[in-house]
Amino acid sequence: MRSEIMASKMETKFEKYWDVIHGIMVVATVLDPRFKMKLIECYFHKIYREISGKEIERVQKCCYVLVREYYSKSRLVEEIPQYSVLSTGTSGIEASLCEEVYSLLNFDLFVSDSSSTEHMELEFDQYLEDVLLPMTNDFNILALWKTNGIKYPIMFEIKKDILVIPYLLLHMNPHSVIMEDS
Repeated sequence: MRSEIMASKMETKFEKYWDVIHGIMVVATVLDPRFKMKLIECYFHKIYREISGKEIERVQKCCYVLVREYYSKSRLVEEIPQYSVLSTGTSGIEASLCEEVYSLLNFDLFVSDSSSTEHMELEFDQYLEDVLLPMTNDFNILALWKTNGIKYPIMFEIKKDILVIPYLLLHMNPHSVIMEDS
């Protein structure tokens, strides 16, 4: 009976731990050009069975959200400086013209931003559509991403943050994460 209680507690701790790292590990897998979404699709069908499609879609949405977030933080899109529309000594006609120009600049920014968002999503889609790399013993994902960073700048930024996490997890004391009572 005592071992069943201990096993139950360990399972609860594992589930809590798994929920935390699951998303990070899935994104790290997608960033590996040997696997991308194909490995996720393969194993999610085995793990989640009937709801695998829903779970795969969740992963894709998560990746798109992450790409958008990194895109907005990367400041690849230049922002239009904020001009004061009304300045001292500006006539009503000049102020009206300034407001009109400013509105058009905002429209240009909107168009640029929406087409940039489409470009950013196309970058991710193109990455997923590229042929999977073969499994080799001398594969170095970090070296590969240094060269791919030019082709996929947003994905490169994500890679710099995400791919280091599995390495850090390998050097964590698993007992401190799973066994601690909280």
